[in-house]
Amino acid sequence: MAHPRLIRFFNGAVDELRGAYTKSEGSPTACMGSLREEGIRRAIEHSLPSVARLYSGEIIDPYGGQSGQLDGIVVHATGSALATAPNDVRIALAEGVLAILESKSDIGGQWDEILRTLAKVRALRRHDGAPQGGIMVGQADESAEVHIPFIVMGRTGWKMPDTLRDKAVELFKTFGAAKEAALVALVQLEPAGLGLVWREPPPPPKPAQFKLDGFRLVPEETPELAPPVVQGQGWIFEETDRWRTLAWVWATLTQSAHRVLLAPPNWPAYFQGHGDVGEKSNEKSPETGETKTSGKRAKTGETRAKRKARKARASR
Repeated sequence: MAHPRLIRFFNGAVDELRGAYTKSEGSPTACMGSLREEGIRRAIEHSLPSVARLYSGEIIDPYGGQSGQLDGIVVHATGSALATAPNDVRIALAEGVLAILESKSDIGGQWDEILRTLAKVRALRRHDGAPQGGIMVGQADESAEVHIPFIVMGRTGWKMPDTLRDKAVELFKTFGAAKEAALVALVQLEPAGLGLVWREPPPPPKPAQFKLDGFRLVPEETPELAPPVVQGQGWIFEETDRWRTLAWVWATLTQSAHRVLLAPPNWPAYFQGHGDVGEKSNEKSPETGETKTSGKRAKTGETRAKRKARKARASR
């Protein structure tokens, strides 16, 4: 049985979040969204470990991807979330993002909006399969770390656990290759429920069998890699167990934050990956037909005195 103190705490947090959704009813769309986001922030932010921070804003990745405005972005403390003032919306760099939180009043009624948000989010990649400088605790499944976990939170949704699971599976399948898909979750408060789909690291391949070929041992066959193991589950909780919804969100984000020790951005990819400042192109003048070079010369760090000395040597 769960600890009674935690049950009471998370039941109270669920009730507070329900109140935030109630207060937002009838408000203009922009105000409604702000009230919901503030409610989620109060319910989750202060319970997260110090290495995780909750912001609103957008995410960019090293490959030119951009998410657009998001309700909640959980960023590791060693990741980057750029702003010029404490209360500004942030530009979060994908390598340090632990999860995305999307807030809706009615998950079922706003399903098309969720799909549109996910279409932008699933295009983001933390890396191309080879993390640059990140450090994680335990054995990391690198392909599962390419995309960012996506958690949808809403006041109302569906009444059947199978529907919650199937809708989570629908979101999960939009990633295409299961080996690259991220964790997807639907969390609703009335009735309290959870739909969850995730992938587990495949079991290790069977050891290769060897045979003697002359004086050499050669494998009889190459062991096949097992396909990824995809798990999905849906729950509708009794009212007394409503605490399990936010408890799962808190536990998942906390575990994810503690697994990461270092999440530095791949600065060269952001600043140089899509064309250097010093890149030049040859153009032909439409009037004279002469070829000219356009573009700015990249700074090399060479001082004016050194350039003069180099030109003097070249002229001798």
